[in-house]
Amino acid sequence: MFPNVLADGKEAGLMDELKKMADAGLLYLQARPQAFADEDLSPTEEGREALAALDDLGIEIVGWCGYNPLIGKEEVVAKSIDNIKRSIQFAAAARDISNRARPTVFSESGNPAQHPDLPYETMWGQIVSAVGEIAAEAEKNGALFAFEPTRANILDSSATTAKLIQQVGSDHVKSLFDPANICGDKDTLEGAVETLKPYMILAHAKDVILKGEDGRPEYPPAGKGDLDYPRIFELIEPIDTCNEIIIEYVRTPEQAQETIKFLRQFCE
Repeated sequence: MFPNVLADGKEAGLMDELKKMADAGLLYLQARPQAFADEDLSPTEEGREALAALDDLGIEIVGWCGYNPLIGKEEVVAKSIDNIKRSIQFAAAARDISNRARPTVFSESGNPAQHPDLPYETMWGQIVSAVGEIAAEAEKNGALFAFEPTRANILDSSATTAKLIQQVGSDHVKSLFDPANICGDKDTLEGAVETLKPYMILAHAKDVILKGEDGRPEYPPAGKGDLDYPRIFELIEPIDTCNEIIIEYVRTPEQAQETIKFLRQFCE
């Protein structure tokens, strides 16, 4: 979920968090099922109350976090598939409580560098098989499953993400677009949007400095790095399926408010 930076470091219940987000103008959230569910991913009483209150709060949950690697050791991949399937089942249950909770689960794909003994072809076969199984679960539940491509993962660009979606061949598999994750090295901004726009259902807003102090990418809040946010909004505005943007990588209430103000100038 959007980090609880608006609670000023104090413990807050789920309803209190949601109210603070709504008061700050954060009306679209990507949430963790665990905040609304028990360890088996069944909605808790508190979670049900919060979901039922979304309409009154004016908040919409645009999707759920199911970030699990889908390459690597067979037992790990099998566990990831099970976790994502249960997240999809939870998302469908949440939708039945509130039509402001979209039945969409988001994930990354896994880092090939963590599995040096596995050939690329083996890992690609793993993810194609896993996503085929997940897509069937999504279809059964009237849900969507979407990948967030990122430069260190096997889905490291718009091209690899589109290739996987096309190979699986399911209308229930989509893409999240986070330009900080792939643009500037793996993709151009225009190329990434052009490739992903048939599948794009959500955007993330953070920034990137491709060569940080240690030579590796750094990820500050939106507006504090190398990305061209006016151009980003210009490119994604015509995409009918991508109407919301989720703020990431803010650490304090002040950063959150500054980022909201920065992004709003491109929405007016």
